[in-house]
Amino acid sequence: MAFYRKSKNYNTNVKKINIDILKNTRYKKVYSALVQAKKLYAVDKSACCLKLRYALEMIIAQLLEITNKDSAPNNSTLENIKILEQAIPPILRTAPGCDIIGEMHTLRINGNNSVHYGSNRNRNIDKSTHTCWIAMEKICYWIVDFEAKYRDYMEQKELAEQKARRTRAAINQVNNTWYHIGKGLLALPKMIVSAIFGSKKK
Repeated sequence: MAFYRKSKNYNTNVKKINIDILKNTRYKKVYSALVQAKKLYAVDKSACCLKLRYALEMIIAQLLEITNKDSAPNNSTLENIKILEQAIPPILRTAPGCDIIGEMHTLRINGNNSVHYGSNRNRNIDKSTHTCWIAMEKICYWIVDFEAKYRDYMEQKELAEQKARRTRAAINQVNNTWYHIGKGLLALPKMIVSAIFGSKKK
């Protein structure tokens, strides 16, 4: 996994980015979009960024499906990322050296900025496109394993909740038993007195 490229030769770095990890997964459409983005990189970096942004939106849609979260039809990418931030446990949001939600925001912001550069367009678009690709590569490596990890996490969480429910039920049963024992003990002196004096009256 070739993250954290320090070279300023953005073109070389982008060529080395591996997207084949998605080729035979449920993210085949994302893979196709990334193949198109790589082709666009050499001719139109703004279009490349927009294609990466589109790929991110497809990834987000799949993640919302995996986590059983609904998204309004008119939701922005920002709003959907916020939904995922709440849906995905923090322990599952991390990849080596990064937080995936942060990488999604990085890609979203740079994708937006790519069509709004002024006089420094060429220099900025190179850096922005490179930043988008690095973020996308991290996201790609992360999503491949996410579904299995998420299912396992939710199963373990459900087992823990079931155990906690059984423990609470057992505690309540013990407390209830002791309540009735205590109630019986409190009534015992009265029963004894009643038995003694009742027998004397006879």
